[in-house]
Amino acid sequence: MGRFKLKPRVSKRKERSKSENTLRAYAADWRGFVNYCKKSPEVEVKIDPANVKDDEEAEILLVNYLTWLQDTNEDDDQESTSYGKYTKGISQLEHRKNYLNNPYSPLPNKSKYKTTDFKAHTLQRKLAAIIYHFKKNGIIINRKKEDISETMAGFTNDSSINKKTKAKGLKTKDIKKIIDCINEKNNKAKLIRDKRDKSLILLIYFSFSRRSEILDLKIKDLYLNDDGGLTISIEKSKTDREGKGRQVYIHSRKDVLCPVNALLEWLNSINYEINNDDHKNNYIFFNINKSDKVDLTKNLTPTSFVRILKKRAEDARYSDNDVLKISGHSLRIGAISQAHDDGLSYREIMEKTGHRTEQMISEYTQISEQDIKNKPLK
Repeated sequence: MGRFKLKPRVSKRKERSKSENTLRAYAADWRGFVNYCKKSPEVEVKIDPANVKDDEEAEILLVNYLTWLQDTNEDDDQESTSYGKYTKGISQLEHRKNYLNNPYSPLPNKSKYKTTDFKAHTLQRKLAAIIYHFKKNGIIINRKKEDISETMAGFTNDSSINKKTKAKGLKTKDIKKIIDCINEKNNKAKLIRDKRDKSLILLIYFSFSRRSEILDLKIKDLYLNDDGGLTISIEKSKTDREGKGRQVYIHSRKDVLCPVNALLEWLNSINYEINNDDHKNNYIFFNINKSDKVDLTKNLTPTSFVRILKKRAEDARYSDNDVLKISGHSLRIGAISQAHDDGLSYREIMEKTGHRTEQMISEYTQISEQDIKNKPLK
């Protein structure tokens, strides 16, 4: 051992190199791996992976796990070794009560809404997460070793799991259809849920934000402007490694799609006030249980939001194929595409979204980068 040691503050600084959402995803991926190692019949000797003997054992467990994830998802009758039995999240088992009791989860006869295959990039993230946690436990894994690199190359080259399904973008007409459906129901028993979902959908859409950015908002991040609009402060996002943050201005509207009115109605229903110091550190969007009671201790998760959006689209009579294509990115894709259709310049769109390159805007709007460069900025 050398004469010098890293100070604890160095580790803290290194932790900040990854966003909160990345660390949250890494933690969930590690829990799944731990459950597999401790409970799966696939593992000859049940073990906590944090206690493996050396890097060789760790690498074998890791490669077996990633291959098992994909292979068992392709096997319909392996209920005893199903992914959902050993990991957190939505189960692949149809009879799981917690899953079926969720009003926003697909029903058994609508299992076509579920995705059973992991994309290669998802498996890459799980690999990175597990290597990250092994490193924290003193086990260094070289992802360039043959067993790991060739296994991952096999996932990347497998066309059956890498078919690109483009998320359906929801534009303003789609948002109105969904909101109108919520308003038409006018179910007093579900009113609190309706207010939350309306506010959430409209705020994400008209702010051009990622769902995680809105779900991480606190009362202190909201500012009502004199003109009736709303300014939200997004402290940190996926591409903002430096934590500079950005402010997004949201216009008020004089119709049912006003995101400001929807937000104020939701906050009023849970007795929150924007200018109340007692509430400033509270999150904005929460889980609502089966009895339609708001649980102020549980912040809504990005996964929960996807279920909400799919359920609302289903209620609005969107086709099964459209519901399948709706993702957590659908509102952001739709908002950007709508802004492009409405004539906003690419610079204006990038200022709203926080994107740094025109390439991403071209992907959202399905036009070429060359067209972007040739079109004069407003």
